[in-house]
Amino acid sequence: MGGATHICSDKTGTLTLNDMTVMSCMTLNKTFKSDDFSSKLAKEVHDGASSVKGSSGQTHWEMLLEAVLWNSTARIEKNDGKDTKKTVEEFPWLTAGNVTEQGILKFFMHII
Repeated sequence: MGGATHICSDKTGTLTLNDMTVMSCMTLNKTFKSDDFSSKLAKEVHDGASSVKGSSGQTHWEMLLEAVLWNSTARIEKNDGKDTKKTVEEFPWLTAGNVTEQGILKFFMHII
């Protein structure tokens, strides 16, 4: 997250619920926005960024994903069932670590 230029958050979603969600993403000089976060936003970014390849042969999406995974303390963990609001059946995997970084990781989890 050291390269992030802007992180905007609201009190209700981030502080009260302890849950950050991605509402827009700018990459490749294009801004993708959503009024109500859904996997649709992640798919739009994925589709736009997957069509562009860098000199390494990786798609822009792969580079974004790799950058998030290498430069974040957030991680994906198997649900141990301790959180009664997130059942193992419905949520077999959960994000853990820094709350801000979890929100970004959740965004990528819609595709991976």
